Amino acid sequence: NPFGAFVQIISDDKDSKDEEDKVQGLCHVSEFEKAEEMNEKLVIDQEYDFEILLIEPKEHRMILRLKD
Repeated sequence: NPFGAFVQIISDDKDSKDEEDKVQGLCHVSEFEKAEEMNEKLVIDQEYDFEILLIEPKEHRMILRLKD
């Protein structure tokens, strides 16, 4: 996405297939030098470690940063 990467957080319970167990967050493009850097570092369907910067449960929003 032009303004960042949507990230799906997966449960540690590998047997869980419930939609309710899926949580998404956003890693904003500003966490990278340029959008091109974000596109180079993040590949669809790969697993990465993220740091949670902000959680807003009422808005169902979570802001993330890619860990080095």
